Amino acid sequence: MISRSQFATAFLLIQAVYTSSFQAPFPRSISVHENRIYSTSHEIRHHRISRLFSSESNNSELGTNTEVQAPDGQITIRNQDLIRILFKKLANLSLQDYYWRSDYFKTSEADRQVEESIARMMGEEAAYVRPMNAGDEKIGPLGRAEKTLVKWLSLVIEEEGRRARLISSSNGEFVRPIDLEVGGPLSNLESAAVTLLERIRSSEKERVLTSTLRPKDLEEEKRGPLGNLEAKVVNALDEIKRSESERMKLSQIRGGEIVRPIDVVGPLGEMELWYLELITAEKQRAKDNERNNGGLVRPKDASIQGPMGTAELKVTEAINYIKEEETER
Repeated sequence: MISRSQFATAFLLIQAVYTSSFQAPFPRSISVHENRIYSTSHEIRHHRISRLFSSESNNSELGTNTEVQAPDGQITIRNQDLIRILFKKLANLSLQDYYWRSDYFKTSEADRQVEESIARMMGEEAAYVRPMNAGDEKIGPLGRAEKTLVKWLSLVIEEEGRRARLISSSNGEFVRPIDLEVGGPLSNLESAAVTLLERIRSSEKERVLTSTLRPKDLEEEKRGPLGNLEAKVVNALDEIKRSESERMKLSQIRGGEIVRPIDVVGPLGEMELWYLELITAEKQRAKDNERNNGGLVRPKDASIQGPMGTAELKVTEAINYIKEEETER
């Protein structure tokens, strides 16, 4: 909530900056009476602003790092100081949010452990609501996923709490997650991103110094992420080119007979093999539908299981596992 004194400070600052920046000078033909009135009102306004910034209460609200100068009736506040004040206030809010979330998580976990202890003393199995609180023998995919996510969030909250505390104690200095002594998930992510960019910068600098045109042409120990990516793409294209050249030679040997990609080892042959298995399984499933008096036969129940049947079988097993987990919960 912005206090009345802060609102007045901001309003007078905007007015002073607007007046000093956009006020046109008086022409030489202005009368002495009008000039006296203007000078008097101008002095009164700047006198009020000077009194406002000279008071101890407003200085404490603006912060100790704020520089206020009044040369020739002009007031200046450094943008860096205003940014530090903003960062400090945001850090204080983040710190309060961290205290609330930390207390909530600790209280919830303590209550759950008390309930489990009471249930064990009574010889009963403790009831649980969240999937992650199931036992090791009953926990399923949802429980494991929730447990991993909650652990990650708790580490992020602790890390952001340490960062907010450091920003608040450093009088608004910006602190990056990577600058923390004890890092967390965000620090690891930023460190990985910085390392990636540094590797790209180093490899590109080396490429310029050695006058190397393509990133993949650098030495392997000096090659960066862009060079490795280009090398993988070029290798895949070379493999396709080699297999197609071999297929053309086989076609010429056979007197112009068409040779399918599946007859030659290569990426296109593997792709054709996958589509051939899919088409064969779907044709067989259509025949199974006719034998079933028009009833639908699912891909996993067909006599020939193709790629779709294998995928459906895995999805069905995962769904059944989740159903069992939720039924037990």
